[in-house]
Amino acid sequence: MCGYQLGFRPWSNDCPKNRGCPCCGMFFGHDDTDVKKRETTYLRWRLHWIATGKRWTSTAPEPDDYDPNQQLAHLGKLENDFE
Repeated sequence: MCGYQLGFRPWSNDCPKNRGCPCCGMFFGHDDTDVKKRETTYLRWRLHWIATGKRWTSTAPEPDDYDPNQQLAHLGKLENDFE
């Protein structure tokens, strides 16, 4: 959703991991359960996360290489790869 490299697959065979993204706070399996609305949910969540300052949401310290702008740029590149 925010481009952070999670280290796990949020969904596998229609089963969620029921874990949250430490970066943006999206909780896979709770915030995105409706498959038909998932893409819209991710877009709205992303826009809200951006509007509120792209803050690290976890209580764990953010990684030294945390760069939300780079994450978003990577998402844009992936999107362009499919056009």
